[in-house]
Amino acid sequence: MQESTAPLTPASPGGAVTPILANGLTATVVAVSPNPGTLEAVDVFNPAAAAAAYLQFFDAPPDKVVLGTTKPKWSVGIAQNSARTLTELGLNFRTALSVAATTTATGNTAPGTAVDANIGYQ
Repeated sequence: MQESTAPLTPASPGGAVTPILANGLTATVVAVSPNPGTLEAVDVFNPAAAAAAYLQFFDAPPDKVVLGTTKPKWSVGIAQNSARTLTELGLNFRTALSVAATTTATGNTAPGTAVDANIGYQ
C-alpha cells in the first residue's frame, strides 16, 4: 500500500483540503488551524469499550477556550468502540479552528480513553 501525497478533494470550491492527524485527543484543547477556515471532514475513532466520547470544535484558538464554559461551534458524538466519518461538512470558522475530546457535548471531562481523529479543513 502506498501513501498518497495528493490533496484531498474539497467539498466546496476554493482549494485543497489540508489534513491533520489528531491522535490522542482528550480534554486539552488543541489547534487544528490558527486561521479562519472551513471544516470539511472528520474521521474519528473512539476505542473506549464502555463510554461514548464527543469532539468539540471551537471557533477560537486554544488559549481562548475554557472547556465546559466556552460553547463549541459544533460537537459530534462517537459511540463506544466505534468510528465515525463525516464529509462535505462545509462548517465555517471565522477566527480559528480548535478541538478537544470530552464525555459530553459541551462538558470538560476527559474521556476514559483518548480519541483518535483525522480532520480535513481548508
